[in-house]
Amino acid sequence: MGWQVYLMCFNGRDAEPLGPVKIGFTGNLAKREKAIQTTSPKPVITLAEFRVPERWIARVWESLLHKHFADKRMAGEWFDLDPLYAMAESCRVLRVHLQAQAPVPPPHPDFDEIVQNTMIPEYERVGRVLKAWRHYYSENSNVRAIA
Repeated sequence: MGWQVYLMCFNGRDAEPLGPVKIGFTGNLAKREKAIQTTSPKPVITLAEFRVPERWIARVWESLLHKHFADKRMAGEWFDLDPLYAMAESCRVLRVHLQAQAPVPPPHPDFDEIVQNTMIPEYERVGRVLKAWRHYYSENSNVRAIA
C-alpha cells in the first residue's frame, strides 16, 4: 500500500489553493483528507503527496519538512505558508535530501527512478503551472488579490 507525506491546504475561489498548509503523513490519504475536512470550516484539498514505501521514511520526511518550515509553524502541523511556495520548496528540500542519501559517487543509477516514484517531478511541474495561472489571473482580472 505505501505511505504518503502530504501537503493540504484550503480550496479557495476558482480552485486557488489557499494557506495555511498542513504537512503530515498517512497510510490512507483519502481517509485522512476526509477526517481533516470534517473538522474544517472550509473545503480542504491535497496539494501534494509524496509516496514512500515505508512508514519510517514518511516520518523522516515529515520531520524534515516540519523542521525546514519551523519558523512558519502556526499550531501542530499547520504552517503559515503560501501553498505554491510550500509545494515548490518541499520538492526542493526532499530532492536535496534524496541526493544526500545517494551512494557515492553520485549520481546513483537508480536515483532518477527513486525521485520519479516519490512524485517530486510531477509536483514541481504542477507548481509551475499553478504559479503561471496565478500570474495570468492577477494580470487579467479586475480583482488584484486572490482570496
